[in-house]
Amino acid sequence: MRVLGDLYHGRVPDGAVYVGRGAPGLRASRYANRHRVGLCRVCQVDHDRAGAVLAYGQELDRQPDAVAAARRELAGADLACWCRPGTGPCHVDVLLLVVAGDDPLTATRKVLGGSAYVQQSLPIVGAGTGGQGG
Repeated sequence: MRVLGDLYHGRVPDGAVYVGRGAPGLRASRYANRHRVGLCRVCQVDHDRAGAVLAYGQELDRQPDAVAAARRELAGADLACWCRPGTGPCHVDVLLLVVAGDDPLTATRKVLGGSAYVQQSLPIVGAGTGGQGG
């Protein structure tokens, strides 16, 4: 679900939970994607949309407390951010799958599909570990 209005007059649709970065009138969510499209202030990588989503999934994977909190706080909620639906992957897509029970890396793989990012950056679970995970 997309935030309505513009950057300076954003409005979250009724019943939705805002999970984006801080903006005028909208407080930053703990579930916002800190990794931006373009030159990222967090990791200094020039991300495209898929790269920013990948970085979000990897970061969320290192935060089990945030995953547990998201499952408690966001279950059954509509989530809103600034991304336009249908224009590519969004961190909300990952977050919805995590809330539904997927681990963050599995959710990221599902959202990004066969993207080259997934092939190069996410470990294959069970690869080289005798099926013990990875």
